[in-house]
Amino acid sequence: MAKKPATFRFEEDMLELLKTWAYLTEENQQTILAEAFHQYTQNHPELLQKAKNVIEAAKGKS
Repeated sequence: MAKKPATFRFEEDMLELLKTWAYLTEENQQTILAEAFHQYTQNHPELLQKAKNVIEAAKGKS
């Protein structure tokens, strides 16, 4: 089953920076955001573990 894409609202400055970054690097905006989020999780392993615990607990209740 395909996952429904999520939508987010960002401040205009952030969107302008993202679009410009994508243009300069010739990367997809979604790829840039995914890479940034991956780096964030690597820099905050305790938060990543808490999130994984919540996800697993929620799956167990389904």
